[in-house]
Amino acid sequence: MNLQSGWSSEFRPSTEFSDIGVVWDESGKDYSGFVKKLVVLRGRAEDAKLEDEMFDGHMAIDMVLYDLHFFKDALVSFKRSCKLQLENFRPHFRAGNCLYILGKCGEGKEEFLLALEEAQSGGLGHVMCFSYSHSKWSPRAMQADSF
Repeated sequence: MNLQSGWSSEFRPSTEFSDIGVVWDESGKDYSGFVKKLVVLRGRAEDAKLEDEMFDGHMAIDMVLYDLHFFKDALVSFKRSCKLQLENFRPHFRAGNCLYILGKCGEGKEEFLLALEEAQSGGLGHVMCFSYSHSKWSPRAMQADSF
């Protein structure tokens, strides 16, 4: 998976993830312990002195959660990353991946369009995304009902 460029080789519908990853009982003790540790990690990211460090901390947490297929938890952090650096396409694209995998295709499409807009406007990281997004996620392609 190419984490630095913002897209994932795991870009597929959520039904294909049913046999992959860890399945948590969200009412169980293990999950509540996991969430408590996650809150601590997010707090450490928020305590960073510079906004760029805060962004990097949240993106690191996001990517690990995404790779472990904790898409709901990853989405929370990607949304925070989007707020920290509005001009960066990567968190928008990754949030779009999470939303798509979670079956929220309309919301995912909005995030993909935001990522494309940032890449086209020269936002942070645009060089890595522009050629791919221009061919795959052009406004014309995004209007297709099949998406």
